[in-house]
Amino acid sequence: MALSVGLLEVGTGHPQAAQQTGEVQEPQGAPQNDADAQATFRADINLVRVDVIVSDDDGEPVTDLTADDFEVFEDGELQEVDQFRLIRLDGTVEPGAPRPRQLRNAIDAEIELARDDVRLFMFFFDDYHVRLSNSRSVQEPLIRFVESLGPNDVVGMMYPLTPLNAISFTRNHASVISAIENFEGRKFDYTPLNSAEAQYAHAPSEVVERLRNEVTMGALRSLATHLGGLREGRKAIIYVSEGLTAVLPPQMRNADASLGRLGNPNARNPMLGENSQREQTAAAFGMADLYSQLRDVFAAANRNNAAIYTLDPRGLSAFEFDIDQAVGLRQDARALQMTQDTLRTLADETDGRAIINRNDLEPGLAQIMRVVARCFAQLGRISPYCRPRH
Repeated sequence: MALSVGLLEVGTGHPQAAQQTGEVQEPQGAPQNDADAQATFRADINLVRVDVIVSDDDGEPVTDLTADDFEVFEDGELQEVDQFRLIRLDGTVEPGAPRPRQLRNAIDAEIELARDDVRLFMFFFDDYHVRLSNSRSVQEPLIRFVESLGPNDVVGMMYPLTPLNAISFTRNHASVISAIENFEGRKFDYTPLNSAEAQYAHAPSEVVERLRNEVTMGALRSLATHLGGLREGRKAIIYVSEGLTAVLPPQMRNADASLGRLGNPNARNPMLGENSQREQTAAAFGMADLYSQLRDVFAAANRNNAAIYTLDPRGLSAFEFDIDQAVGLRQDARALQMTQDTLRTLADETDGRAIINRNDLEPGLAQIMRVVARCFAQLGRISPYCRPRH
């Protein structure tokens, strides 16, 4: 299915911008005549690019729109649409066009990602918030998604601890599939795998979870900013995660994360905290704190035209914790709801889609191909609101 993107470029007409960046004048004292007067010119480069994809009620892209079908507003004022282009994206190569460039280095990636006819899909494998069993079950739908990509599509991959300069972009589907097959979740597994994790390996499990949240959110912020520097067009971040953990139930609060249940005398008491107002209050405060940090992720993604598509590998979930973790039913249901809400919010606030509570993940992944964004614009602190006229 092809995607249709209308690129609207809007001149906002601020005179201050011309004075700061676009004004060229003759030096003082130069002879003044008609010819010299015509040599002075002003230019306003305050131009806003708006990437638009409009879908019908069935989620299919609408491909017959023109500039007259849109209204662009800035600070409540209607703006004139100066340019309009229709770009069809399906990952294929036009007949007679050269074969897509192989991305051998960072320079190749920068050149290709700057093109309007290239789609970018970025996998963020949140191993901190995916169980090992679920990371294995999600491999097959992810592999089929990669196999459906076109030769012109570019794919990147990242983990929470991946440095930005280590992110690689590729058109080699085999390498992406290999990376998916090697994805192993570590949710609630606090075994340190590097020196950074070893520094807090013996901290309470609540502290470890909070640090994991911070690392993950920081990585998502940095990724969005990094991608924004590589291309103006829409970026799709596929965030594979079971959601962020705002608070642990008493049965999971181990004094030493490395000791597991041995460091928690309440590990086998399912009724502890089950009807506790104190636990409900702690959960509410935990979510409030988590959302205050998530807002920074939303802001970075929106500033850099990146949509986050959240993919929950749990499928249709009835419980958050395994039966041997002895968490009461009410606390379990509350924890499941909180983790799913973080995924919904990440997607909703960045114009993405939340693929959750689905045993069949492929329809949701296929939707990513069809619908990438609605309306978005960026120019410094100015974000015009774009809407279809009809």
